[in-house]
Amino acid sequence: MAEEELEAIQAIYCRPGELSVSQGLDESRQVTLQLSSESDSDDVGRLPSLTAELRLLLPASYPAAVPTISVFSDHLTRNDLSQLRTTLCQCAEQNLGQPALMDIISLATEELLKLRAANHSRESKDTPSVGNKASPQTVPGGESGDPSGTSCDRVVLLHLDHMRAKAQYVKLIRKWVADLSLTGRLIFCQRLILIVLQGESASIKEYIVRQRTSNVDVDSRGHPCKERMLSVLWEGPVDRTHSRFADFEVSELGAPEELKAFFRSSGIGDLYDNHVESLRHFPGK
Repeated sequence: MAEEELEAIQAIYCRPGELSVSQGLDESRQVTLQLSSESDSDDVGRLPSLTAELRLLLPASYPAAVPTISVFSDHLTRNDLSQLRTTLCQCAEQNLGQPALMDIISLATEELLKLRAANHSRESKDTPSVGNKASPQTVPGGESGDPSGTSCDRVVLLHLDHMRAKAQYVKLIRKWVADLSLTGRLIFCQRLILIVLQGESASIKEYIVRQRTSNVDVDSRGHPCKERMLSVLWEGPVDRTHSRFADFEVSELGAPEELKAFFRSSGIGDLYDNHVESLRHFPGK
C-alpha cells in the first residue's frame, strides 16, 4: 500500500529537485518535498510566492502509524510554521490506518496559499504611507523574524545521562523552553537522551543554568536532586545548513537509524557523526 502511494506521488511531483525519497535501515522512509504557493488563481497570482520544505518520516509500520511531520521555511514566522505543522499532524491522525500522504501534501499546499495571502495582507497594513516600504526583520540564516522579535542565532546539543522521574522532568524542560522562547527537540532513543535547542544565545545559556541549578529529578532514594550529569556536546551559531525548528517536541525513537535520519534531515548530521555516535549510551553499545 505504501509503495503504491509513493509511486503515485513520485509520478506527480517529478520536477528536478522537487521530491526525494530515502530509506532507512529499519525500513522507515523519509519523503522530502519542496512546496510552493504558486497558483494560477487571479486572487493570488500576483502575490509573491512562498516556499517551504515538507518532510514526512514514515515508520516501517505506516500507514498503521502516523508519519512524523516537519515543515521548514525561510518565508514564514515560527508561529506560522507551528500552526501549519499542527494542522498537518491533525490530518495525519484523522487518516490513521489508510494512505494519507497525498492528503497531507495537498493540505500543506492549500495552507501555504492561505499564509501567502495573509502575509501579503499584513505587509500591506504595515507599509508606511510616506517614504520607503519597511523591510521585514531577519535573523541570521535569512529567516524572517517572528512578531515576538525573538531570533534563532544559536544551536546547542545537550546530553542527559538518565531520567528517573521522567514525566516531571519533561514537564519542567517544556516549561523552561517556553519561558525562554526556545525551539528544538528532546530525543529519547533507547537509553540515549539528547536535547537540541535553538534560540538566542542568552536564552540558551539561561536554560543550561536552570537545568544545572534546579531540582529536576529524583535520586535513588526518591529525593529531589539537581542535574549533575548534563553534558554540552556542542554549541555554536545556526548556519544556513541547519533546519529551523518551529516548535519544541519530545521524540521517542526506537532505532539508531531513526536517530541518524533525524540529524541528517535537520541539517546537523555532522553533530551526529562527531558527538552522538561515540556516546556511551548510544543504542547497541
